[in-house]
Amino acid sequence: MGGDRNSWAIVRILPNAQHYTIARFFNRQDADDRLRALCRFIPDGVFEVVWVRSAV
Repeated sequence: MGGDRNSWAIVRILPNAQHYTIARFFNRQDADDRLRALCRFIPDGVFEVVWVRSAV
């Protein structure tokens, strides 16, 4: 699994079923920590932490 490129990402949910990737992380805890900070600074934003599977 050394070459594994799967990761966690924070995406901002936009209107019309669009999304924008804010950042990527190697572990879920780092993504959750950043999500809490984003929600404090952008309270009206809609964000999700998602698992990103690399294409092989």
